[in-house]
Amino acid sequence: MLKMKEVLKRVFSVSILVSVLFLSGCDLRSTKYIDTPYQGSISPYPDDNSTNSSVRQTLTWDFNSLSRSGSVTYDVYLGKDNDPPLVSNNQSEIYFQPQDMLDYETNYYWKIMVHGSGNEAVESPVWSFKTETLKNIRPLLTYDTPGNACDLYVDRGIAYVADDRAGLQIMDLTLSCDEAIVGNYNPGGSGVSSLTVSWDYLFLWWESSGVDSGFIEVLDISDPINPILIDTVDFVGYVENLFAYNQYLFASDFNTTYIYDFSDINNIVELPNNLPVSRGNFIQELIGNVMYIGDFYGCTAYDITNFPNIQFIEDYPFGYEMHNYSFAYGYIYGSCYY
Repeated sequence: MLKMKEVLKRVFSVSILVSVLFLSGCDLRSTKYIDTPYQGSISPYPDDNSTNSSVRQTLTWDFNSLSRSGSVTYDVYLGKDNDPPLVSNNQSEIYFQPQDMLDYETNYYWKIMVHGSGNEAVESPVWSFKTETLKNIRPLLTYDTPGNACDLYVDRGIAYVADDRAGLQIMDLTLSCDEAIVGNYNPGGSGVSSLTVSWDYLFLWWESSGVDSGFIEVLDISDPINPILIDTVDFVGYVENLFAYNQYLFASDFNTTYIYDFSDINNIVELPNNLPVSRGNFIQELIGNVMYIGDFYGCTAYDITNFPNIQFIEDYPFGYEMHNYSFAYGYIYGSCYY
């Protein structure tokens, strides 16, 4: 019979062997995980299993306490499945805002992977949240503008209104109706009919008086109520709609859609594109990697996976002269003249 001391020695030897094999297995992986265990100090927002989250949700987290050295980058995974797909990689920010509005009353799952120096990485748990219920829409307040409000963009509680008589009106929606207008931008004394916002930039379309042409202005709105002019792009034609996607600006007139690269905001460059000439193009929606362009005849879907190389997918013709489009719950809605 083995003595107790000998038994303990053999058990200890087996434990060392198992530990060595386990560590060797980890080293064979393409990603080496940091050996600091997850301590639950990430502080994700929205909270795990939260409900009634906004459909314009921004994901945030604090992962710095789990990094040992140097700068870190993050991969973000988000989707409707508990194994969510990658939506952003190698970003330095500790937040992520989806390009598109999320669906109402839907469960979403998300996680992050933090990468440090030396091929170190650690993965968070998968968190989940459920978006808010679609509410009955009714007017709460009415804000008046000096002229006709032709376009509108709301960002961080500030409304930017394209006024066809008084230029850009800036409203603080946290204030009462009679105090809401907190800024105005109208250096040319004319009207604005279209606008869009991307990052800290506001793009405005100004029509030259009496001619079918004008220019697009780029404003810095890092101070939301005090826009600063950065650049001006001349445009021959009449812009029906402006739309921004990442560092690209789409300007649509009655004939076609023009694409501009504003990655260098001080040197905006027009890009060649293979979008067809049509009648009255209106960029309407971007869902995932599919861009929908509506015109007077119907709506067309394009694959922009390899953007700016745009691939035709399918036409959705309508029987009337269309005026506008909207997209929700997997359906295309169109308003028309008849």
